[in-house]
Amino acid sequence: CNDDDDGTKGADELLDQFISHLEDSCLTLVGIPFSVLDKKAEKKLLTSRRQGLIDRLEKSSQQDEILRTCVILIYQQTKSLMISGKTMTALVMNLFEQEKKIPTRVTEVLLDLKRDNGVSPELLHLVKQFGTAKNSKALAAISE
Repeated sequence: CNDDDDGTKGADELLDQFISHLEDSCLTLVGIPFSVLDKKAEKKLLTSRRQGLIDRLEKSSQQDEILRTCVILIYQQTKSLMISGKTMTALVMNLFEQEKKIPTRVTEVLLDLKRDNGVSPELLHLVKQFGTAKNSKALAAISE
């Protein structure tokens, strides 16, 4: 990844150099330690984050925040992956229609919430229930 490369290095070697540079310099600069989490630590992190998101969801009364937090929680529950940010949650919500673990009704309600600015308190409560569902089966039961 230096400017003095003559173009003879293979793509794999350049990628390895780039990843090494990230590990050595960039990630620690922004406060992200580069290490692979073991399954136990990863599960603990996901559980802790989930609880924080649920707390935020339960306290929130703003439609946009409820929608984003719910999408993050549902995605984390179904994929065991963390996401954040308005753009990412909007992209992920568009993928919900293709996800078999997420009932169609859930996706429809979330899209309605996204489009409509004057939603009822009942709809917001239902969306909060979707976000706090313990698993895919509970999510399906709530959506019926």
